[in-house]
Amino acid sequence: TIILPKKNEKDLEELADHIKEGLEFKFVQRMDEVVKIALA
Repeated sequence: TIILPKKNEKDLEELADHIKEGLEFKFVQRMDEVVKIALA
């Protein structure tokens, strides 16, 4: 799982599909969201 700022979500489209393959991206706006994902 890769955690990124919500404002960078549009940039993910620039990555080739073979790079994104097998990865799960989570986009967050607040630090508490990061903690929730990290501890899940």
